[in-house]
Amino acid sequence: MNIRNRLFKEKTIYEILIFCTFFSLLVFPSIGLGAEYYVKTPANGGSDANAGLDWGSAKATIGAAMALVDGDDSIYVAAGTYNEKVTFPGHNNIALRGGYPAAGGSAQDPAANPTIIDGSGVSSAAPMVYVPMQGGGSSGYFGIVVEGFTIRNGTHTGNGCAGIESYSVGITIKPKFPFYCNEEGGVAPSLA
Repeated sequence: MNIRNRLFKEKTIYEILIFCTFFSLLVFPSIGLGAEYYVKTPANGGSDANAGLDWGSAKATIGAAMALVDGDDSIYVAAGTYNEKVTFPGHNNIALRGGYPAAGGSAQDPAANPTIIDGSGVSSAAPMVYVPMQGGGSSGYFGIVVEGFTIRNGTHTGNGCAGIESYSVGITIKPKFPFYCNEEGGVAPSLA
């Protein structure tokens, strides 16, 4: 094979590799690339009508941000009180991180920026944070992280916890914050 044919074939192979790489990024843009969503209180500019893709367009509720995740995603929540129950969707690798400044920012400090999920006035008798089982009911999801929150005033009747209820063995709860599990009138001690 002469040098010109060899160079032509090498050039063609590189062009095909570049094309395939570019095409796969267009067709499969989110594979392996987790999205980041942001939440802050309405008093600090949060609105569920916002896209939630940065602090400037943050959602107002954690639930609105959870509705956007599809796995390998993170939700960053600014300081404030969020009166809602939070249900993780049926996906792996979702991180819910609180403790950011009220107006948004990159420095996580749950002690300086208390981020509270509060059941006061929430009517549903279910846990404050719920991670469901997978479809067949045989196992939970993995890669779930709950970090930097105070969870309080939950109500739950029957079996289960009013704070965080998870059927996942792959959940990480970082107890660097006050954590309360109210179950049928009882209060469990803080894990902090």
